[in-house]
Amino acid sequence: MIKLKVMNLRYGKREIDISIRYSKRKTMQVKVYPDLRVEAILPDNGDITLAQSKLRKKARWIARQIDYFEQFLPAPPPKEYVGGETHYYLGRQYRLKIQEYRQEYVKLVGKYFQVYTADKHDAKRIRELLENWYFEHASGLFQKRLDRLEYVIRQLKVEEPSFKIRSMKNRWASLSGRGGVITFNVELLKAPLPCIDYVIVHELCHLKYPNHSREFYRLLQSIIPDWRERKERLEKSSIEQ
Repeated sequence: MIKLKVMNLRYGKREIDISIRYSKRKTMQVKVYPDLRVEAILPDNGDITLAQSKLRKKARWIARQIDYFEQFLPAPPPKEYVGGETHYYLGRQYRLKIQEYRQEYVKLVGKYFQVYTADKHDAKRIRELLENWYFEHASGLFQKRLDRLEYVIRQLKVEEPSFKIRSMKNRWASLSGRGGVITFNVELLKAPLPCIDYVIVHELCHLKYPNHSREFYRLLQSIIPDWRERKERLEKSSIEQ
């Protein structure tokens, strides 16, 4: 069986390159990322001809997703981790205040991330300290939000999922098919609380409906009627940071 790596999809005057990869799954999944990349994930034994036909039918949706993300480009330059630079926590801006000190740690004080480090000119170390701070605060924050959303868990008649935290490039969260474990992107801590709750409820709904079916979106809509606004706010915040 021939396995393509890239498919060129034409929609009107637009040509869209779609990366193809294969995975142990039952159905095809299409993803459009904020950097405008498009990816189709096919079952290992998937029929490429059938997949191409399905992708052509989804061309309008793919083009609309690309148009949506294009409005946020160009992306901001990467952080330099120097004094006065802005970083986010729960949707709010905080400036870095870097001080030399023999003990290294980070504190959130007023409108500042106060970073204590042995060398205030060592940007790599300052980045490590700040990233460690986010990871240290992630578990408590996500657990509090899950506790606050306990009514949703009761409504869905599912067990409260366990979770883990990692850094991910293209996803805010994911749900493991086995055991119902949610993996949260540590970057989610930079988003406003309503956006964080949207991501959590999104994953909880996947405990009932694994795919993005109509039933899934009906359920999500019944729990968070303004989920589209929260999703858009989340995507905007990810670009601005």
